[in-house]
Amino acid sequence: MGQTCRRLSITLYTRCTTVLIVVALSILAVSIAAVLHRRLTGAPPDLGSVSERWLAEYRADASRPSR
Repeated sequence: MGQTCRRLSITLYTRCTTVLIVVALSILAVSIAAVLHRRLTGAPPDLGSVSERWLAEYRADASRPSR
């Protein structure tokens, strides 16, 4: 009985680990595919929290001559 429970627990652990690895690899593959698709289609870059106004002001400040 003890040997059977041990084998069952090892089998369940192995299967759960395998499922988690497959899920993690699937998420990674989908993420990579999404990034590549976005870059290859020429989509505008995602600026995140940076607004267009802030970016314009930053560029204007950068183009001013320094003292």
